[in-house]
Amino acid sequence: MTAIVIQHNFIENHSTTDEVPSERAGVNLDLGENRWLDLIRLSSK
Repeated sequence: MTAIVIQHNFIENHSTTDEVPSERAGVNLDLGENRWLDLIRLSSK
């Protein structure tokens, strides 16, 4: 279930706003083209 929440909040653009929900909320992690890989890299630091 956690992966689905991460997918929704940090990976996929919202269908209405065309923005990632976390970025719209002000959380900018400077994720690149491959958001999953960048999140994994950030979590291992």
